[in-house]
Amino acid sequence: MATTTPQAGWHSILRNAVVVLAGSMALFPVTSGAHDDAQKHTHLTMTNQPRTAMTWYRDIVYDPTYKKDPDRVSLDLYVPDPVREKMPVVLFVHGGGFRSSDKAYYKDLGNKPDWLTRDIGAIFVPMNFRFLPDGGYPNSVQDVANALAWLHDNIARYGGDPSRIVLFAHATGILSAGLVATDEQFLAKAGKSLDIVKGFIGVDGAFFDNTQPGGGVRNVFASTDATLLRNGSPIHQIARGKHIPPALILYGGQGGDVGPQSQAFAAAMRDKGFKATAFEMHSKDHFTVNEHIGIPGDETTIVVTRFLEEIGAANKPAPPGPAAR
Repeated sequence: MATTTPQAGWHSILRNAVVVLAGSMALFPVTSGAHDDAQKHTHLTMTNQPRTAMTWYRDIVYDPTYKKDPDRVSLDLYVPDPVREKMPVVLFVHGGGFRSSDKAYYKDLGNKPDWLTRDIGAIFVPMNFRFLPDGGYPNSVQDVANALAWLHDNIARYGGDPSRIVLFAHATGILSAGLVATDEQFLAKAGKSLDIVKGFIGVDGAFFDNTQPGGGVRNVFASTDATLLRNGSPIHQIARGKHIPPALILYGGQGGDVGPQSQAFAAAMRDKGFKATAFEMHSKDHFTVNEHIGIPGDETTIVVTRFLEEIGAANKPAPPGPAAR
């Protein structure tokens, strides 16, 4: 009969701890092992929501040409389980001043993986990008475009609809995502065009116009040259005739430059014939206006849900019941 040494027992405990920790990083415990897909992944479920289940595919490199640190050019996929047909896709770009945070940071994710996969019927895709000094403008912007191009080429194999990809950004992520949604050069460099973006959601960031004295993070630019700052401002890339997607801009009620910049961007979009709305969330601050998106009944969740429905980027929820696995 086989015996287990104390050392082997501790190894088993450590292995189990690592698995549980990996699941807790995404706020959901592990429920089953991986299936035959070659991509590293974990099956997740909510213990208090038996109809909520997803597969978490981790650390997919979307730009293999960047060899210095592949994690910086990687993304995760949260895919509803069971998989549905032609699901919308939400690509999330976090903030952090191009110096900090991560695609798996719980404060950025909040309830988004659960809410988007269960109630919206979408694939949620948080991404990493290059940090300074390699990142900033224009490299981190190009990272977002490259991630979009990867999704457009590959998401169908996970059940996603490449014609329904939404860009979602918080804080400094607005600079990168906003430029990708308005300046065609970045997607063109990735072999794509602006019309692959179904919608743009920007949450609490004064990075629409970096020519303004109080706006933006000028230290992410190579210089303070006026032309460079203008080229690095989403509001100055809006022009008639482009395929700029509809936009929803949310911001907290803390004052400062965020509100005026958000309203100015939405007004500039409407002035050029595009759909855009900016909402002040009076009870929120810079962090909670992002963190609370996905909480049932929260004002942020209601507004974002309506936007996704209006642009055709929401599926009906799956019927209640346990996951297929």
